[in-house]
Amino acid sequence: MVENWTEENEKQARISWNQREGDGSSDDSDERVPSRRPAASNDEESRIIKRARIDAPPTSMVRVNPVSTTAAHRFINTAELFSHLLEYLDFDKIDLVTLSAVSKQIRTMVLPRLVRVVNLPITKALDLMKLLRANAGLVEHIRYMRLWDPVARHYAQPDDPYLAVFGTEPAPHFGRDTWSHFGDLLLMVQQRHTKEMPHVALAFGQMNVFDLHTQLQRAPRLLERLSELRILSDFKSSRYPIVFDAESAFRRHGRAMSEELSDCLRMILDVQDSIGSDTFHTFDFEGLKLGTTKRDSVLPALGPRLLKRLSQRIRGLYIDVGRFTRSDIETFTVLLSVPWPKLQHFDVGMGIQLEDIQGRESVKMILLDFLCRHSNLVGLILALNDTVEDDLDMESFDPAKLSFPHLEVCLVWGFWRDQAAALTFAREQRSIQELTLESDYGANAFANVEAVRSLRTVRFNRSTGIKKFLSAGAPLAHIQLKVDWKDATIIPEYLRLDAHLTSSITCLDFDFGSITSLELICRLKLLLGLGMFPKLVELGLAFRSGERPNLRDSSTLSARTLRDILEVLSHHHGTTLQSLSVGYHAAVELPSDKDLLNVITDIPLALRYVSWQIPFSDTTQYFRVWPTPGQLALRSASPSGSLMILPPQERRRLQRLPASFRPMVDPATGVWHNLDVDSHLFFDHTKSSPCLKYS
Repeated sequence: MVENWTEENEKQARISWNQREGDGSSDDSDERVPSRRPAASNDEESRIIKRARIDAPPTSMVRVNPVSTTAAHRFINTAELFSHLLEYLDFDKIDLVTLSAVSKQIRTMVLPRLVRVVNLPITKALDLMKLLRANAGLVEHIRYMRLWDPVARHYAQPDDPYLAVFGTEPAPHFGRDTWSHFGDLLLMVQQRHTKEMPHVALAFGQMNVFDLHTQLQRAPRLLERLSELRILSDFKSSRYPIVFDAESAFRRHGRAMSEELSDCLRMILDVQDSIGSDTFHTFDFEGLKLGTTKRDSVLPALGPRLLKRLSQRIRGLYIDVGRFTRSDIETFTVLLSVPWPKLQHFDVGMGIQLEDIQGRESVKMILLDFLCRHSNLVGLILALNDTVEDDLDMESFDPAKLSFPHLEVCLVWGFWRDQAAALTFAREQRSIQELTLESDYGANAFANVEAVRSLRTVRFNRSTGIKKFLSAGAPLAHIQLKVDWKDATIIPEYLRLDAHLTSSITCLDFDFGSITSLELICRLKLLLGLGMFPKLVELGLAFRSGERPNLRDSSTLSARTLRDILEVLSHHHGTTLQSLSVGYHAAVELPSDKDLLNVITDIPLALRYVSWQIPFSDTTQYFRVWPTPGQLALRSASPSGSLMILPPQERRRLQRLPASFRPMVDPATGVWHNLDVDSHLFFDHTKSSPCLKYS
């Protein structure tokens, strides 16, 4: 107790204190004379910092910490503080990359966070292995992996007439050892000391399912936490230029593919069942896009036991049949005949090429039966393109039977026999937040008070339905609109509404079709000049042509186009707009950050992020808005209202972000979200207020 503290206690405490301080003197006198250290004579000694002199009286028990390191060093060496800093920098990634080059110590602390989420084309497997080998223990920090086939992804892109005009980049190709390097990477991750395997997502083409299976056999434990498997339709005649009539050569492809895919699925399920894992949530399959109708089914023919095992765990089932023919009916029926008890998302797309009414009716009845048995769906997408006018006799079916109490995402095209059936279905759904409509036909059915109460996002193919939804009281936050070039001139008229109807809108996402960049600027001025969107946070723009018809831009022209867009936004929504996404077919990659600084003269005050998507090369550049050191260039105006052009050194600038920008994986399930229709957008607008995705 302090009240019983004696002089002897005080003396002993002082002796112990001096020993802890490394004083080497046994003298316990009242005065301590510090020795003078000679000047350091080499680099090692120069790093020794003198201990602070302690002038406190000998009877004091207050210890003054010696200043042995800088504040920055103490911050970095405090793991909790530095970890919080890294979490803050994790979204943009660029600062983590910069930090990794500061010193070996910081690099050791930063690299684990940079490799925590790996999104890798298999052609880069060797590069990743070199990094992991050069940094001992780094492989232990991988938590999420998405491995994909860049060749399949190239050939799986849908045909776009505009890409034919501007040309496409050469297809990627596999090196001689690409597949073996891919297997080596899998083995390296499997053999790490960390017991729990990372979440794994795989996206590969049908042409290489056998190679995929071969490499997975080398590291089967890596499948313990596989979360999704996507099989792409990677057939195009241009891939086999020396094969005469390549489509005919693949007419029997379905049988071999089904066997190879069955081997992969069986191995995945066996591995996960052996440890009680239930992480395999998503199965996405694209049938080959073959023009001939004389072919095997393009859908996977899975055995009964395998199909049952698969269906018991899948939460997201995505099937793109392409051109649905008579040969697909049997396999399609088998796939949907079994129960999928955990299914939450169901997505089917097909172009029905059946001339006989009986065949076409059977397809829709198969779907109806499946939907009636799966009422717990959260997401439903049915995109049916029937080549024959729908005169099916489905009068016996009551659309009111299709009730999904938890449905949040809905797209139904080419399914209902008439508008009355669509209206009946719409009135049964009370929880839809995201709706995609093909035409005014759907708008007439869904734009009613019963169906729009929870609606936050609507996607239209025509602009005439917007007024109907807003007038019905839909609290819309996100509007996506795809318009023909003829409609582009009248969009402002469709959006000329009372301000209170549009006050909830925080995102506009427009695809203007084939208009030029100059026409886009004019439409944008008219649209934003209405002053109808006081809370606009995000804007998406897509268009095709530049100043020179049918010619791609130069890097300078692309930069000027972005400059013109930013200047319009600075005039109208500079204080609210936080992100801009541009998809531009005629574009090329923007120049360096330094060159952009000389071109772009004005950036909206609130803008945080910009994306520049180039469909030509399947490339997206991401940027953040960054002030110059010590300055934040604010937009100012002269009395006449014209902008004051600041010199480059005083302007806010665009800073390019690395390819790993923003984590796009659900940390709970390991399912990736960068393949959805809104992957180009930065914000989630389904909440009460916009928030950054994946943050």
